[in-house]
Order: sequence, then structure tokens, then C-alpha cells
Amino acid sequence: MDPLLLTAHQIRERYGLHRNTLYKWEQQDLLHPVRTPGGRRRYRREEIERLLSLGLEAPPAKPKPRTVLYARVSTRKQEAFLKNQIARLEAFARERGWTYEVIAEVASGVNENRRGLVKLLNRAKNGEVERVAVRLGPHPGGGPVCTSVH
Repeated sequence: MDPLLLTAHQIRERYGLHRNTLYKWEQQDLLHPVRTPGGRRRYRREEIERLLSLGLEAPPAKPKPRTVLYARVSTRKQEAFLKNQIARLEAFARERGWTYEVIAEVASGVNENRRGLVKLLNRAKNGEVERVAVRLGPHPGGGPVCTSVH
């Protein structure tokens, strides 16, 4: 016998809907989950089936920017330089009509485990990045912009 309330995992297995689709439908006020005492969502089977019977599909995913602007400074005292780097990189990207994402961080240049750098490298490894733009130069404000195209 089918339960009346389903978890996101059960819905994915039964109907092939991703959890993010359920969240988007909830944000659009199309779906109204029941909360467990622990705060977890449970979805009414009839509500899911009603939405599917209407031919409602998953909302289109917003494409991720294929250009990443990477900016970094070594210390918090240099945050003004970081803002300057970001502004210059954004102007550079806008001039070229690129859709972009900014990854900025305050971290030592010798630290290979910088969160922003690791995020950038993982996205590149997964084929999610078309180009990277960074500011070059010894000064924290950076010099010319350098781009690398995948």
C-alpha cells in the first residue's frame, strides 16, 4: 500500500523528480509539504500526482555562468584591493558581454587548499568553466587581466 506522505527520495525513485524541482514548486506555491517534528519535508502523493497530471515539468535550470572571475588578496587589510580587483574584472567581462561568476577570497597565496581556488578547479575539472579571468601583477590591486579559455 502506498504511503500518503512521501520523502523527496521516494518521489525521485517513483516519479523521477529531483529534490530541487520539489523545492522550486514549493517556492512557486504549487506544492505544500508537511513538516515532520524534526523539520523534514514530506510531500502528499496526491499533490505530486496532480502536478504531474497537469503536465507540469521541472522548471528550467538557470544556466551557470561559463566564465569565472577569480580575485584574491592575502590579508583582510587588503580587502579594498580585493574590491578593486573584482570591479576591474567585472568591467572587463561586461565589455565582452560575458555572463560570469565571481570567486573572491582572502587567503595566502602559498595555501593550495584555498576554498575559492578549490571550487574553481573542481568546476573546471567538471567541464563547467569555459574561461577564467584574473588580475595579474605584484600589487594587490592587480595589473592587466589575463584570461584562460578552456
